[in-house]
Amino acid sequence: MCTWSNLTVINIAQNNLSSAGLSTCLCDLPSLAYLDILQNSIGGPLPACIVATPNITRIDITDNRITGMYLCCV
Repeated sequence: MCTWSNLTVINIAQNNLSSAGLSTCLCDLPSLAYLDILQNSIGGPLPACIVATPNITRIDITDNRITGMYLCCV
């Protein structure tokens, strides 16, 4: 997935996924505009580089176990 430089949307919402965190390879997707991981069981920190991805306009991490403080809203 992280070699798909033209990928603009990742929607894995409501899939009952669990993880100790999101991969930082998401930061290597320069065209990514929308990341939706709503209602899974993903835990751990959200890599800070995701909110700095140039084209990101929306990130939905609702109803997960994401940790950390994020002062920037996208």
